[in-house]
Amino acid sequence: MIFSFYFKRPALIITSDEKIKKFILKINSKILILNPIKRIKFFIKYSRLSISISSFETKELRSFLPPRSYLILNYDKESFGREVLANIVSYGFEKGSDFLITDLNFLDKEVNFKINYKGSTIPFWIKNIKEKQDVYFVVAAIVANVCLGLNLVEISKKLSN
Repeated sequence: MIFSFYFKRPALIITSDEKIKKFILKINSKILILNPIKRIKFFIKYSRLSISISSFETKELRSFLPPRSYLILNYDKESFGREVLANIVSYGFEKGSDFLITDLNFLDKEVNFKINYKGSTIPFWIKNIKEKQDVYFVVAAIVANVCLGLNLVEISKKLSN
C-alpha cells in the first residue's frame, strides 16, 4: 500500500468517524480515507492533498498538516488557534462559519437544509437522517468534497439519490 501510495499520490482524508466516512464515500468513492495511524506523517507528506476532519483523535495531527492541506472544523463546537499551517475551513449553524447551515427541517424519513457558502445557497435533501448530530456528519463530508474540487450542486444531487 505504501509503495503504490507514494507513486499515485492520491488525495487523503483523515477521519476516525465511520458516519463521516460513509457520506464521503457516497459522494466520492475514489478517495483514500484513513484513521489516524502511526504512519500518518508519511501519508500526509506524500499525498497530493491532505484533508483532516477534526475530532478528538486528530487534534495532535494538526501540527503535521502542511500549508497545502485543509483542516475541517465544526464551528459550533470547536475553537481553533494558530497552531496550524493548513487552510482552516469551518461548518456549522452559527454565523461566522464558512459553510453556514440554515433552514434545517426534519420530515418523516429525511431532512432538508441549506448550505450558504461564498454567497451561494444550495438546498440538500437527505434520507435516513433523524438527528441534528447526523447533519454535522453529512456537512463535514460535503466540506471535504468541496475541498477536493467538487461543487455543492453536484454533491447535493449525489446525496439526494
